[in-house]
Amino acid sequence: MFRKILVAISFMLFATLALAAGPGKVEQTAAFSDASAPANITAALAPQGYRLTLYDGTVVDVWLRNSIPVVKQANSAAVYPELAPSTFVGVISFRTQRSDFRGLPVKAGTYTMRYEALPEDGNHMGVAAQPDFVLLVPIGADPGPDAKPSTAELLKLSAKATGISHPASFSMVPIEGASGFPSLFYTSEGFAAFAAEATTQSGKLPLALVVKGVAQQ
Repeated sequence: MFRKILVAISFMLFATLALAAGPGKVEQTAAFSDASAPANITAALAPQGYRLTLYDGTVVDVWLRNSIPVVKQANSAAVYPELAPSTFVGVISFRTQRSDFRGLPVKAGTYTMRYEALPEDGNHMGVAAQPDFVLLVPIGADPGPDAKPSTAELLKLSAKATGISHPASFSMVPIEGASGFPSLFYTSEGFAAFAAEATTQSGKLPLALVVKGVAQQ
């Protein structure tokens, strides 16, 4: 019992120090240049990316799509109703194994990010305050930036990122806590989130994505 109390206190102290230190820093990087990536994905990315160095030393690289198609989806609860299901949003790369928003392991590597909203059913209630997510697909398995896989197809593709039947999911959150673009900020739940302005067919679209944080199960 005493050991459990010490572990809990240590975790609380670490979380407090992390919050006090800030979520990390953002630097602009060069264009995506992975020679093993499909050429159509590389060509669909913006000419610069972002290197996120989080408070614990974790490094995450992000490249957004050079022009994201936008629509008006029917999900009134969505924070980003401009994004249609399965839309290719960009690419994210991890140097070390990470955990997704559900705590599932995601191996080091490079993945495409595709937008998806949580199903409005009892199995997903309470997972996040908003239904917006990106699902990760190993870059070599992605069908291409203009492809529009069905939800069922996307779930299967994303499961390749976790190695189990569940997709690799990262929560998208409102941008209210961001101090500018690009930036890292803490959400009200204490998650570290990355904010940037994406380019769309109708102008700029501010987006925010949780890059470190696991939902309470």
